[in-house]
Amino acid sequence: MSTQTAPAAPAHARARGRRREPSTGRWLPLATAPWTRWTAFTVVALWAVYQQFWRLGSGNVVTDEPAYQQPGYDYLHGDFSDNRQHPPTAKYLMGLAQLVFGEGVPSARIAVAVLGLVTGLVLFVWLRRDVGWWTGLLAAGLWWLPPHGILDDPSRIDRLALLDGPMVAFGVIAMWCGWRWVRGGAWPWILAAGLAAGLSVTSKEIGVLLVPVFLVLPLLYRRWWGLLWGGLVFAAGFAVTVVVPYLPFGVVSTISEMIAFQRQHAADGHLVEVAGIITRHSPWWANLWYQWQGTGTLECAVLAVGVLAAFLIRPSRLVLWLALAAVPYFVFFLGVSDVALGEYYLAWMPMLVALAAIGIGRIATLRGPGWFRAAAFAAALAIVAVAATTSVRLSVATATMHPMGIGRLPEVLAETHREDGFVLAQRQSPSSVAAFVFKRQTRDPNAGPFDLVVIGQDDRYTLDPSIPAYVAAHPDEFRVFHLDDVEVLVPDGRLVKTAAGWDVVPR
Repeated sequence: MSTQTAPAAPAHARARGRRREPSTGRWLPLATAPWTRWTAFTVVALWAVYQQFWRLGSGNVVTDEPAYQQPGYDYLHGDFSDNRQHPPTAKYLMGLAQLVFGEGVPSARIAVAVLGLVTGLVLFVWLRRDVGWWTGLLAAGLWWLPPHGILDDPSRIDRLALLDGPMVAFGVIAMWCGWRWVRGGAWPWILAAGLAAGLSVTSKEIGVLLVPVFLVLPLLYRRWWGLLWGGLVFAAGFAVTVVVPYLPFGVVSTISEMIAFQRQHAADGHLVEVAGIITRHSPWWANLWYQWQGTGTLECAVLAVGVLAAFLIRPSRLVLWLALAAVPYFVFFLGVSDVALGEYYLAWMPMLVALAAIGIGRIATLRGPGWFRAAAFAAALAIVAVAATTSVRLSVATATMHPMGIGRLPEVLAETHREDGFVLAQRQSPSSVAAFVFKRQTRDPNAGPFDLVVIGQDDRYTLDPSIPAYVAAHPDEFRVFHLDDVEVLVPDGRLVKTAAGWDVVPR
């Protein structure tokens, strides 16, 4: 038997064929090497640990942190009476962190910061498997490293003792598990998705807006039977993690109480300042403004370009599903609710980050002539460099983080030995003062006598002009502390309002 070998193609034809291959490895051979990839991952992960934990307890206590930190500690000691208007899971985790590291806001922040790391890790594992290795790393980096904060506070939202970080973390885990299931995973994946979705909702109630997207998931792949049995398995897991955290409270009564509170809160509004506007019912664009203030113009531009590219360049089912997951949050926060706070935008950030990572990855792998591919790859690197610039700025701010303004109030309390004093807050959020003196504060000048007076720069709250007038007329009776933009007045005794005006009486 004889064999014949087909003639080899001419060298110039083989060269032309090679030039047409859209292989990233032809451009950057090192990019495909495992040691390169894992070295890059290690650098990004270590940077993320720094961003999440460095000087974690040094920044100012944000207004709502004690409202979640203290109940979380109390819950684990059998007291379930406080902060029943919000779900308990995130507060349980803050309480566990305090049992390990000691009571206080800094310890409660550890639980949230860990979940922030988990969020980025899940994005990495998810997109690495379903899109590409570098896209997964980019998604993790875009979550871990750039600023995602509240106004000008250098602390990222997912390292503060707030409910939003845990809600988002469990929501991302749920989405990843659901996607693994619909892509051929066994039933435990959809069960895990239900469990994680329940933990998201019981961390913060607005997490319920993520649940409808799981009904769409089987339809993307026309798994009609999966819509039924997968839905039942998802619902079973979801029910368990919704009910169990509430058992110590009384499930029905507490959830009813929470719903009633939220309805009243929506009716009353929330006093905020948005772009110089002081209002209880925020304009529709308020949460977008908060996102801009909390992330910065450059980061917003990176996300916008990446998301647009994800839709324009080889869009996929994953892109569609991520977008559908974000839509309910945009509709609710921009079109339904007129209550806005600086941390709310975090709810849609993981979807934007994942879409942006996919889009930037698509730009880097555009097909075409060699010069075009080189230009596209350079453009993608430039976009990543912009994001890295914002991350470096955040790292510098994190390195020098220290209490500012009202955050320095404990210094005055300790120096004047008035840790148990009663405080009058003027032009200052009572909640920000309560972070240090708990319920020993008021805005009512008639509720004295007072051991200290705090005068801030918050235009949402009024200032009784007779207070600075009295201090100016009796300077020998007060010590005045200037804490950046906050002024603290400490009388020699106690300050009390009388029919004739103000007076300082002995302690």
